[in-house]
Amino acid sequence: MKSEEQLHQLLAAARAAPVDTAAVEFGFETRLLARLRDERNRGAAWGLWSWRLAPALAALVLLLAAWTWWAPNNTETDFTQGVSIASTEQTLAAHWTGSATP
Repeated sequence: MKSEEQLHQLLAAARAAPVDTAAVEFGFETRLLARLRDERNRGAAWGLWSWRLAPALAALVLLLAAWTWWAPNNTETDFTQGVSIASTEQTLAAHWTGSATP
């Protein structure tokens, strides 16, 4: 019973004693600021180049969009030419596989 009273007194004294965290806080703050400074300096080069290149790349995108919009559309094929190509491919496939011609 006496040991429980001593334990309670020790715990109460530990709760009442102020904790000196000044040294830990100073070290933590210094490490944190050093890390933030390092991260900022490491990413500064990429950020600088990306912002400098953004207008040039935007202009390139606009030029390519204009070229696509106003370029002549020569991709139209004749329907009979497409059927002829498909028929030739089917004939070749039938010949190579040994099956009957379609």
